[in-house]
Amino acid sequence: MWSNPKKRLARAFLLTCLLFIANLLISQEQITLDETQPEFAELASLARDFLPGHTKAQVGIGLDCSGYVCNVYGHFGIKLPRTSQQQYRYCTPIPREELQPGDLVFFITRGKQISHVGLCMSDSSFIHSPGKGKMVREELLSGSYYSKRFYSGGRIMFTPPKDTETSISN
Repeated sequence: MWSNPKKRLARAFLLTCLLFIANLLISQEQITLDETQPEFAELASLARDFLPGHTKAQVGIGLDCSGYVCNVYGHFGIKLPRTSQQQYRYCTPIPREELQPGDLVFFITRGKQISHVGLCMSDSSFIHSPGKGKMVREELLSGSYYSKRFYSGGRIMFTPPKDTETSISN
């Protein structure tokens, strides 16, 4: 059965094609949206509920940055992809000076790809989860750590571009 090299090659090729197609289908997941988008006041109120001393503070400890963003938007019927890189692909890039409350902010904290995301609260601050096991917190975009690592803002759109690149070329 496995002795014919041509058959083995054909099976390997077929399996590779199926895996490639499955990956494409997974990466093209669409955002789902209910009838209304959240008002910023509602979104900000919910986002702040995850800060220490608020009602959802303990839930926030179990979330990484992209999980936090998914959780906040999920309360309003907006289903975002799971990772910060995938979330970036679902946004229209926004320069820092055009950020509005409710936009996402993306950072390169390790390597050359987007690796962190937060929720813009004003032109100077954002809320994020620094990592699983850590408390959600509000930070200044102008802070020394995040200002150096800021990549882009992003405004959620509802049809992702097919070829958005999230890595920086040298």
